[in-house]
Amino acid sequence: MVCALVPAGLAANQNVTRESVNTYLGVQNTVPAIDSITLHDSDNGVLDLTPATTTTITCNGVVRDEDGFADITSVNATIYRSSSTKNAVDSYLVHYTDSICTTSGGSGKTLNFECTFDVWFHADPGTWYCDIKVKDTFSAVNSTTPDSEVLGVLMAIDVADGTIDYGAIPVGRNTDTHGNLEQNKVVENEGNVLFDLNLDGFAASSNDGKAMSCASGDIAVGYQHWSLASGTYGAAIPLPSGGDDVTAFNLAEASTASGTPAPTTDTVYFHMEVPSTPIVSGACTGIMQFTAIQNA
Repeated sequence: MVCALVPAGLAANQNVTRESVNTYLGVQNTVPAIDSITLHDSDNGVLDLTPATTTTITCNGVVRDEDGFADITSVNATIYRSSSTKNAVDSYLVHYTDSICTTSGGSGKTLNFECTFDVWFHADPGTWYCDIKVKDTFSAVNSTTPDSEVLGVLMAIDVADGTIDYGAIPVGRNTDTHGNLEQNKVVENEGNVLFDLNLDGFAASSNDGKAMSCASGDIAVGYQHWSLASGTYGAAIPLPSGGDDVTAFNLAEASTASGTPAPTTDTVYFHMEVPSTPIVSGACTGIMQFTAIQNA
């Protein structure tokens, strides 16, 4: 008989062939990215403003997060002129912010965004940029090279309603010698550039040589005078046929950076004389045309 000795505490033939250990991997958060940006207005061309009010300018596109679109928590944007910076304070002239852009259409890793800005009529023309910031659940933030577009020049004039009414003036008299009948009109600059003024007085059409047509006869154009200051008929300037460029008008655009902006204004004064000859009588009517022109 053969006997085998087995150490105490160890069963015969107990082999160790498998053992398990824990594994670990931390998935690092991915910083979100901006796939595309487009800055535009309603017609997708040059950014065109609207006289005396605001225009909606849009910056939209697509953001991406490799951790899934649901990881994106917010998108915000600034638009600013080339003379400003993305981190500057808001100003109606050069800088606007949308702190809560609209998001939609999330799918997989991408999410659409749309940011809107109500831009005032007097915002400075030139190159403007849109800068996007996207944030995820880990507060990781990314921005990218901004898109750019030209904000156009807006030359916009408005003249106070109502007729230039000289009242009743006898033959051979004018707005001075027959009482103080000087008239005026307030002119507004509702755009974003300084402008001068062209004044054209006529009876029916420009260059017709008449200030007014009366029930009987016509008043020649030179009997109607204009001035940039209140004064007398003699001190005011006769209007020529075809109009007169008022190069000293220089009505600047509004410069309001916050609050409630309003167009800038200036006043033009008018005088009239009823000539002794040729004879005119009855009611007389004419047209005064105000045209904004490029500053000389």
